[in-house]
Amino acid sequence: MTNPDTERGWKNIIDGVEYIDSFFDPDWLLKLYNKIKSDKFEFRGVSAEPDGTGLNQFWFLDLLEGKKYNKDVEHIGSHFPSKIVRAYVNYQTFGQHGDFHEDDGSLTYLIYINPEWSYDDGGGTEFQTLDMTSVVSYPVFNRIIKFNAKFNHRALPNIRTNAFRYTVAFKTEEAMSEDRS
Repeated sequence: MTNPDTERGWKNIIDGVEYIDSFFDPDWLLKLYNKIKSDKFEFRGVSAEPDGTGLNQFWFLDLLEGKKYNKDVEHIGSHFPSKIVRAYVNYQTFGQHGDFHEDDGSLTYLIYINPEWSYDDGGGTEFQTLDMTSVVSYPVFNRIIKFNAKFNHRALPNIRTNAFRYTVAFKTEEAMSEDRS
């Protein structure tokens, strides 16, 4: 059986961070977005710097809690080569941001699901490099980013008052492919 994740052309942003635009069927992803958008979030998500300081809270929805998202998680998970450890949605309102942090698991997949998002709204995902520079990927609808979970990253704040940054995060246990062809 072939793996759709490895057959697609991942584009390298920097070593350890890759993305693909238009990854999922857009109609399916829009339905998922509307389902998520109408759900109840809890103000309990946090990101922390590696030393445990700088906790910033944001809105959080656990996709593995209950059965409501089982089929959606299964569909998304079918694109990944190994086990999903955690699956959730981060939801950030005006001015909310994360601190630089590492994730659990081996790889993190972030899916940008808001079709109304604009580059001008901010809210990019910033990746910090070893030489203390950074690169940013902006939340383009139907973009998926795959990165080494130990890569320091954070969510930048959205800068428009009525814009909401939604990212679906999947943490997996696997090794990052060394093949960059």
